Amino acid sequence: MVGQTVLKITIKRALLFVLSAERIASMWRFFSRKTILSRLLLLGSLLLTAGCGGSYGVVFGKISYKGKPLKGGTISFIPASGGVVTVSIQEDGSYKINRVPIGPVTITVSTLSIRPPSKGGGGKPMTPPPGTLPPGIDLTPPGMNVADLEKRYMPIPKQYSDPAKSGLTYIVQRGKQIYDIDLK
Repeated sequence: MVGQTVLKITIKRALLFVLSAERIASMWRFFSRKTILSRLLLLGSLLLTAGCGGSYGVVFGKISYKGKPLKGGTISFIPASGGVVTVSIQEDGSYKINRVPIGPVTITVSTLSIRPPSKGGGGKPMTPPPGTLPPGIDLTPPGMNVADLEKRYMPIPKQYSDPAKSGLTYIVQRGKQIYDIDLK
């Protein structure tokens, strides 16, 4: 009787081992290099089809004021979902913003970042009062001198730098799109 019990236990263990070996072989086939690659490609295509990773747009265009291109400054897209995406305006008036969340945005435009010290704007100088900066400190934006700033700066109404007053809105779509802005 004891011999039969031991034999039954041994047979059960042998069956479990064979079944486990089949499982391992089955898993090995499942995870072979070719099937892993094909499954990853399938998963990647499903994710792209489902729209994952495509919740951003690329917006580019030109900005002008009264028909003349702005030669510098910044443009900001403020998504309704939160956050801010800001880029510099190029000397030809162009801009390009990558990875803007899709949906409605409020836009602000400012040229204050390139306003030269001589054009303090309404009596408020861009630089701190004399004597408050240590000697040798220059507040001119990198890569520009005051003559460049004088050439590129174009004052625009302050309302365009305020999200509540700019009046500039856009709905960002998935992918690339052109949005030219002419400030009045």
